[in-house]
Amino acid sequence: MRYKAWGEDRYTSGTIPTTYRYTGQRQEAALGLYFYDARWYDPSLGRFVQPDTIQPDPGDPQNLNRFSYVRNNPLRFTDPTGHYIFEEDPDKPYFEPRRESSQPPSPAWALPVDPNASGVRITQGFGKLGTTPGSEKVRPGVEFHHPGIDIFAEGPVDIYSMLPGTVIEIGSADDNLFPGFGNYVTVDCGDYIVTYMHLAYPAQGLAVGDKVKAGDVLGVMGDTGTGGHHVHVEMRTRDGFDWEAGHLRSGWYYCWEDQPSLLYARYYNPAEVIPALATAYPGQPATDPQAPPR
Repeated sequence: MRYKAWGEDRYTSGTIPTTYRYTGQRQEAALGLYFYDARWYDPSLGRFVQPDTIQPDPGDPQNLNRFSYVRNNPLRFTDPTGHYIFEEDPDKPYFEPRRESSQPPSPAWALPVDPNASGVRITQGFGKLGTTPGSEKVRPGVEFHHPGIDIFAEGPVDIYSMLPGTVIEIGSADDNLFPGFGNYVTVDCGDYIVTYMHLAYPAQGLAVGDKVKAGDVLGVMGDTGTGGHHVHVEMRTRDGFDWEAGHLRSGWYYCWEDQPSLLYARYYNPAEVIPALATAYPGQPATDPQAPPR
């Protein structure tokens, strides 16, 4: 399979066993469009068929047309999510900075995932009893209470800071502290140490020490762990961060069924801190019925 610069088919041979084609995006052949998660793209026009939700850089003439694709330079850039420009050069930034939120502004809080994202739903609430790979090795036969909320969406989408604060850790999928949790960002929000796990990558330019507002983009949802693309958001007490070592306490994740006090000694329920989490997304309850009483 070969493509022209803007995504039209140039050459096809044999049977292609997938609908994921030009730049890895899903093609709807009957429509002649590609689905870029945030919006649809028409390769015959070389334009998105829906406008960008915001104008990323008003000072850049290439961004004035909100329907334009990759700054009108498909030979140099790709757009993984319909919201980012990615440059296929290891010496260049992963994508252009885009820290603004597509959500209505809020002075105090924001939702971590756009509630209008395709397929968005809660797949595991705070306090749900269960096991994950590895927990059986720690305490065979004993389940633990899930210490956060898992939010799923179809494909990579932006992850927003729920509260204002200071970035205190940007964890790598390769650091072995949290196997299977992917990349993650931790923000000191005063009473709450808030972590966003299973990121494909953090926002370009984001660094430890940065001040973030509620609604600032922290990264892009990844698909590590189980259940496809999702983000795990949790709010720890301040003791849940090893301030001397500069990273989360890795032994805190398991709050065992026979020690329910651990859940509230170590964590806050995000849906109690931000009640909108309980109503913004379909799927499982944000606070699982199995969660022990506080």
